[in-house]
Amino acid sequence: MCLPALNALAHLGLCELAAVRLDEAETAAASALRLAAARGVTSTFQVRPAHITLAYVDLLHGDTDGADRRLAAGLGATEAATKPAPTLAVHICQALAAASLGRPRAAHQALAAARTSAEGRDPPRFLDVDGGGVIWPRREVLL
Repeated sequence: MCLPALNALAHLGLCELAAVRLDEAETAAASALRLAAARGVTSTFQVRPAHITLAYVDLLHGDTDGADRRLAAGLGATEAATKPAPTLAVHICQALAAASLGRPRAAHQALAAARTSAEGRDPPRFLDVDGGGVIWPRREVLL
């Protein structure tokens, strides 16, 4: 099936977003969603990173309504499983979108949901150079 390719494209979009290559991020994420639509798997959790990527791109372009729609689609993409990190990313983006729209109560609720989804989970240990430290913020710093 197409799920591995879909998963790779969706996560490529997030990688491009993290590297601040917005055009490439948007292209990869949109490709993932087109593949999902063509295969009839738009509600699987593998599409969530694509929705997250496009929501952040929309938000960075000032399209908060578009970001809201993308986030709703991302939250709905849970068929077969869900993963804590993308769920956390959705809630953080929701908080940013709500704050951008001047909705402090909605931003607070999204941050509370982010805290809940992060409870008991430590972020991955990336780039641990010679045991000298991890280049990744602790959960407490994020929240």
